[in-house]
Amino acid sequence: MLHRPGRAALQLTRLGFQIRFAEGEPTAKLDVLPYDPGNHAPVLAVLDTRDLGPIPADTTYRSFDLDPPVLLDIQDFCLRITGGGATSTLVLNTDHEGMAPGDGLVAIDDPGDFCDTPLTNLREWYDSPFAHFCLDVDLDSV
Repeated sequence: MLHRPGRAALQLTRLGFQIRFAEGEPTAKLDVLPYDPGNHAPVLAVLDTRDLGPIPADTTYRSFDLDPPVLLDIQDFCLRITGGGATSTLVLNTDHEGMAPGDGLVAIDDPGDFCDTPLTNLREWYDSPFAHFCLDVDLDSV
């Protein structure tokens, strides 16, 4: 972990993701959490939250400039994208064929349809050695 007292080590200036499915214009939200690489899981202490707004019901790529940037004084972090509710759904596209390292995690909290899923690594979800969400970010050192 890189730490410079009194200064952020990184700034997250943009987030983009590919939508697999959206219904009912779900409102998307970004949470940035610390990530524990030893346990391959996020630490459930939100560092920053950004409302990304309503997502139209289509499957196009979306990009969001983060102004002001999210300032991070840690190297290992997790991005949580949430969206949907009783009348809307947001699902991000996944890649389970690419060979990039790292973890992609999914959890589903379904209000009423009994499809709740606890936090699960996408590798287990797809029974694949590699699996990730199709998202990208712009990070700058400060």
